[in-house]
Amino acid sequence: MGAVPLRRLPTTAGDPVLGEVRDGTPAAQWHWDEVDRLPPGAVPLLTGDDCPHQAFRVGSACWAVQFHPEVGGEAVAVWAAADDEYVREAGADPEAVVNAVRDVEPELRRGWGAVSEAWGAVVLAFAATAAITTVLDIPAARSL
Repeated sequence: MGAVPLRRLPTTAGDPVLGEVRDGTPAAQWHWDEVDRLPPGAVPLLTGDDCPHQAFRVGSACWAVQFHPEVGGEAVAVWAAADDEYVREAGADPEAVVNAVRDVEPELRRGWGAVSEAWGAVVLAFAATAAITTVLDIPAARSL
């Protein structure tokens, strides 16, 4: 829980969505369950001390993350209040967890905002390709 630094794996280089994530980029993490093994064919992209499978890709159009690139301190504060008892049972201080995320919020916005833009570019490129193949009636491209 809280703000955790992520590490790039060699396979991150060249990835169209996560390829520009810098080593050590913080992420907001909040989960009670985690991915403990990757699906067949998955490409691991980011790792961390608490969770080895922080991000991975399956195929050319499916990315998965274990952390929450979409949140900042306010959302984590709501989660901490709702899960206060569980956070304490896990040995953490809810207020410290929230403060850790708030402390790196500018980095979260900058880093994960860029990832959001990269993902949007992939979606737009895929949509353009799908539109062209639909107009040209190319069946193989529709099955991507």
